[in-house]
Amino acid sequence: MSTKNTITKPARTLPAFKPVPREKEPASGWTPARQQAFIEVLADTSGVKSAARAGGLSAKSAHDLRRAKGAEPFRKAWEAARDIGIQMIEDVAMDRALKAWRSRSSPMANSLAPAASIMTSC
Repeated sequence: MSTKNTITKPARTLPAFKPVPREKEPASGWTPARQQAFIEVLADTSGVKSAARAGGLSAKSAHDLRRAKGAEPFRKAWEAARDIGIQMIEDVAMDRALKAWRSRSSPMANSLAPAASIMTSC
């Protein structure tokens, strides 16, 4: 019996989620719209601090919301968003590494290497 190695990549779309119910929902707090915006920015950046700041809130309050009663759907969306954000960062890093490798491997880059080493030694 043969098993195939498969790589599971995270989904590229955010799951729908039910916002965390809030007993008191001040206009400046974690409204359903802000929760959705946070998840979207988190998927774009993978950064909790920047995602919270985008909604005018703190990273601490985001972590508090994640631990709140009834937050399971929000936690699942958070994890999916982080997976998407991390995959995007990995993709960008790989693209940049390949671009740098290709530019060093090109005949033009090799022909400029002696001049570049002279310029950096001055």
